[in-house]
Amino acid sequence: MILWLVVAGLTLVVIATVAVWQQRKLKQQRRDFEAELAEKEQELLAAEKVHARIQRMESLGRLVGGVAHDFNNLFYVILGNLELLNARSIDEQSRAHVSDALSATKKGSELTKQLLAFGRRSHLQPTQTDVAETLQETSNMLEHVLPKTVELVVESDDDLWPVRVDRSGLENAILNCVLNASDAIESAGQVRITAKNKRVDTRDAAMHDGEEIVAGRYVLISVIDDGVGMEPAVAERAFEPFFTTKRSLDSSGLGLSSVFGFCRQSGGGCRIETSPGAGTTIQLLLPVQG
Repeated sequence: MILWLVVAGLTLVVIATVAVWQQRKLKQQRRDFEAELAEKEQELLAAEKVHARIQRMESLGRLVGGVAHDFNNLFYVILGNLELLNARSIDEQSRAHVSDALSATKKGSELTKQLLAFGRRSHLQPTQTDVAETLQETSNMLEHVLPKTVELVVESDDDLWPVRVDRSGLENAILNCVLNASDAIESAGQVRITAKNKRVDTRDAAMHDGEEIVAGRYVLISVIDDGVGMEPAVAERAFEPFFTTKRSLDSSGLGLSSVFGFCRQSGGGCRIETSPGAGTTIQLLLPVQG
C-alpha cells in the first residue's frame, strides 16, 4: 500500500513537472511568435512607407517631366526668336534688353533640363564610359570651383567595369553631388569620391530601398562628405524637385533630383545615407556595359 502511494506520488510529481514545463514552453513560443509578428508588422510598415514614397516620386516625375517638356519647347521658340532679333541691326539699348532676355531664357532652359532629368525624359545618349577617366576629368574642373577650405579626394578601384551611360549626364550628376556636398561643409572639410565594381544579386536588388534595381553588374560611385548631415525628414525629401534647405536665392532645389532622375533613366539607382553630424553619402549605381 505504501509502495503504491509512493509510486502514485512520484507519478503526480512527474505529471506536474511535465505540465509546468509544457506551460513554460507554450509561453515562450507565444512570446517568440508575438515578437516575430511585431517584427513582421514593422517590416510591412517600412515596406508600405517605401512603396508610398516611390509612388509619390513616380507621380511627381510624370507630372514634372510633362510640364518641363512643354516648357522646353516654348523656350526653344523664345530663344530662336531672341537670337534672330539680336542678329538684326538694333540700337544698343534694345540690344541690352535682348541680351538680358536671352540670359534669363537660357537659365530657364537649364532649369527645364534638370526637371526633364528628374522626370526621366532627358535625351540621353548612352555610350560605353570609363568611370575612372570621367571622375578624373570632372575632379580637375571641380578643383577650380570648390572653396580652398574643401579638399577633394578621388579614389577608383583598378579595372573598373565600363558602364553604359550618357557621359555628359554622368559629369553633371557628379558635379551636382560634389557641389551639394561642399555646401554641407560649414567651415573646412573633405569631399571624397569613390568608385568600385558591385554585383547586385536578386536579394540585394529587392532590398535596394525599393528602387526596382535589376540584378546584375554595376559600378557604384559614392560622393562622401564630412558635413553637417541631414535629419531623417530632410533626407527623405532630398531627391524631390524644388526641395532645398539652402537660403540662397540661387538654389533651385533641382540638383539632387536631376541626379536621381539620371540614375533611374540610365537603368541604375541613387540613394542617400546620412545622419545629423555624421556627414552624407550619395551613392550612384550605374549599369555595366553589355
